Amino acid sequence: MPSGVFIDGHIAAPEGVLDIDFFSHCLERGAHRALVIAYPRSGLLQGAEPYLRWLAARRDTLSDVAASLREALQEWDDTRDSRFADDRSPR
Repeated sequence: MPSGVFIDGHIAAPEGVLDIDFFSHCLERGAHRALVIAYPRSGLLQGAEPYLRWLAARRDTLSDVAASLREALQEWDDTRDSRFADDRSPR
């Protein structure tokens, strides 16, 4: 892939930050789990769906955190469902 070209869904590093690895994309300092919880849509793009679903369903997850995760997961499901429907439409 040519330099400066990224795959679909790539989240650019903040302005002024060299884009070299996943830490380049972190807007805050913190553990990867904490950042995935704070930014679940980004986590979903990076493959954290099973972890986020598990966390959203846990009884001891803070209610506001669980609600945020469920909202992101619902948007994720809706997007995937619409893509699947588009793929099944007659051509």
